[in-house]
Parts: sequence; C-alpha cells; structure tokens
Amino acid sequence: MSAIGFKIECRFRINTIKEGDKPTRPTGVVLIQVIFDADKGPLIRDMDSASLVIGKEDRAMWIPVQWSSGQHPGFIQFSIPEDMIANSSIVLTQSTKDNPPSFAISLQKFRP
Repeated sequence: MSAIGFKIECRFRINTIKEGDKPTRPTGVVLIQVIFDADKGPLIRDMDSASLVIGKEDRAMWIPVQWSSGQHPGFIQFSIPEDMIANSSIVLTQSTKDNPPSFAISLQKFRP
C-alpha cells in the first residue's frame, strides 16, 4: 500500500469476557483497528468514506464505517468474528470525483 501512497497499520485483539469470578474466556470476536499515518502516506487525506466489505464477489455485505476525512484521518475500529477476517476488506473511496477511485485493503494480509 505504501507504493501507491498509503501508510496503514492493522491491529487485531481477541475480545474476551469475564463473568464474575469465572475465568476470562474468548468471545470468538476480534477487535480490529486500521490505523492511517497521513504524514507517511498522504493519499489517505483524499479519501472521504470507508466501508467494511465482508464476503466474496456477488455475495458481499457493504457496511459503512465511521470515517474522519481531512489532514489527520486517524483510524477505523470494528469487531467481527475471527472466521470472517479471511473474506473481509476495508474499501476507501474518494467520492468527490466523477468515477471515484476506490482502494481495497484485505484484512487477511495484515493478520499474523
């Protein structure tokens, strides 16, 4: 992604729950943070919307995610089940242009 003007970091944290005195247990859901560095990847400043896409080709769900456009867009954060990461991506769009460019970020490529 840095070759085309993005600097992105993805963090994954397994969500856990503790109920009273019971031991902490995993929920099966992963918290994902997609972090953007606008100073090292300035193309991110031109994007003005983001969607989480889960699925493949004609069987995909597009879910808008909160996005802060501008000089310091920051990060996107959401949680999904572990088994959905392989078929999920973030799509960034610059919708202010005719025929707007979009860029897809596969989450699986960042998963350790």
